[in-house]
Amino acid sequence: MKFTALFALYPPMKFHTNFHYDVYCDTIAYLSTPRTMNILGSEGHRGKSLRVWVEQCSASTKRRYFQDQFVFNSGDTVLRFESSFNFPGRAEFDIKKSDGSETSYSDEELKSIWVSVMPSLLDLDVQTYILSLSLAFPGGFNTMKNVWLVDGRRHHHSSSYVSVVNEWVDYMVESGFPPDRQIKPEAALNWVCTQNGMFSGRSDTPASRALNYFTRLFVRTFRNDEISDLVWAVAALEALLVDAGRSSIGQLKGKLDALFRGHEKCDWLLQSAEQMYSYRSKMIHGNRQIRSAFRDDDDQSNRPSEEYDSLRFATGILIVLIQRLIRSHATRYEFELLAKEVPPRTL
Repeated sequence: MKFTALFALYPPMKFHTNFHYDVYCDTIAYLSTPRTMNILGSEGHRGKSLRVWVEQCSASTKRRYFQDQFVFNSGDTVLRFESSFNFPGRAEFDIKKSDGSETSYSDEELKSIWVSVMPSLLDLDVQTYILSLSLAFPGGFNTMKNVWLVDGRRHHHSSSYVSVVNEWVDYMVESGFPPDRQIKPEAALNWVCTQNGMFSGRSDTPASRALNYFTRLFVRTFRNDEISDLVWAVAALEALLVDAGRSSIGQLKGKLDALFRGHEKCDWLLQSAEQMYSYRSKMIHGNRQIRSAFRDDDDQSNRPSEEYDSLRFATGILIVLIQRLIRSHATRYEFELLAKEVPPRTL
C-alpha cells in the first residue's frame, strides 16, 4: 500500500528578505531531486525508508486538498513524502486486551486498524526531517497544511506544525547577524537524529536539551501571547550556555561575547541579550504590567516592539548556536575560565 504525505509550503512574499527568498530557492533546488530518509521513529518500520521531494501543486490538488489555503495556489510548492508498506500480518501487528488476552479482530479488521494508524506512526520521522531542513535552510520554508493519502485516497490523519522561523531569521538578517547558509542538509539531519530525546529517551547533553526545547517552537496553531515561545527559546539558550541550570544573564553575555568576539555586531548581540533576559525575567516573575488577554485593541507604545524583538532575537540566536554545533559535530560548548591580573588603579 502506498502512503503519501503532502505538505503545502508557504510561498515567498514581497515582505520577505532577499535572504529568505534565496534560501527558499536553495531548499526547492535541493528537494527537486528525490531524497531518501531512513525511518527511525517507528519501531516496526526501522530499516525501511521514505522518499521525499517537492513538486508544483496541480490545480486538482489545490482544489481537492488545499482549497482553504488562500495564500497557496496551484503552481506553488508541495512537499511530498511517500513509501509503500505491506500489512505485516497478525504475528507482528496485533491488538490485545489490557489483561494480555487475544481480541476477536479478524485479519481484515486488523489490517484496517493498521492502515488507520500508519500515518501517525510515520509522523515523528516526517516532522524530524522538516525540523532538520529548517536548520540547514534557515527561514527558507514553512509548512501550512498537511494531508495524508493511502493508495491515492484521502486518509483521516493530518499533522502539520507551524512556526515563524522565517521571521526569526529575517530579524537576524536585518540586524546584520544572518544564520549560516552552508549547513549541509545531510549533516543537519544526522546531527538532529542522533540527539537523545528525539526518537527515544530524554535529552542528556546541553545540545540535546536545547534541541528538544527548540522543537517546542513548532506548534499546531500559532500562539499569540508574549511569553510562551520566549520561555522555550531562552531555556534552550541557557541549556547551551549556562552552567548547572543557574539562570544568569552574566553567563549568557560572557559566553556570547567569547563566541562572537570580533564580530562587527557583537555590541548589538550583547545589548539584545540583556534586553531579552530583562524582559523574560519581568514576565516570568510577575513584574511586568500587562493587559487582559481578552483585549485586542492596539498598543501604540514601544512595548510590542520590545516584546517582539526579544522573541525574535532569542529564537534567531538559538538557530545560530545550534548551527555551530552541527558544523562541529558537537554536543556542547565548552569554555575555560582564565584568571587575569588587573593592575592597580592609579590615583
